[in-house]
Amino acid sequence: MKFYTLILYVACFVIANTVRLNAQPVIEIYGEPRLALTQNYFDQDGKSGKLGSSNTRIRIVNFWALWCAPCVAELGSLDRLDAMFDDSEIDVITIATGKNAPKAVDTLFEELKATNLTRYYDPKSRLAAQAGVVTIPYTIILDQNGAEIGRVIGAADWDDPSMVAQLKAITSP
Repeated sequence: MKFYTLILYVACFVIANTVRLNAQPVIEIYGEPRLALTQNYFDQDGKSGKLGSSNTRIRIVNFWALWCAPCVAELGSLDRLDAMFDDSEIDVITIATGKNAPKAVDTLFEELKATNLTRYYDPKSRLAAQAGVVTIPYTIILDQNGAEIGRVIGAADWDDPSMVAQLKAITSP
């Protein structure tokens, strides 16, 4: 597990220092949905849930960690994105992967005034591994059936008009 965490850290560092030169990533949308994820996530009280379960909304699922500066930097734009959409359209979920103390996460969210985001935990990075997370931040997009339909690798400015337009296109019937 330590090796996996080290790999995530190095990959995050490399991406943060080379790729993000004011380039807004494009959401990679798949031709066919991928299978739903079966690993559990946990809330702050230790209750588990599954992303693969059906839902009435598109879900933007962001994998992040406290130690990852680009991850923390994009939380504000994720919070603003969640506020832009009607509750019936999109649900933005953050999953702190690896060892992230819930009290420290709460403190960070309070400092950022991130009041719209749903937060969960993946303490052993099992869900991240099943989702194919190779670096963080890493965001997957799930359809109403819990199947993955797209992803963004690296940090994004989620409330940027171009990103919002891409998401509106996904949610439009």
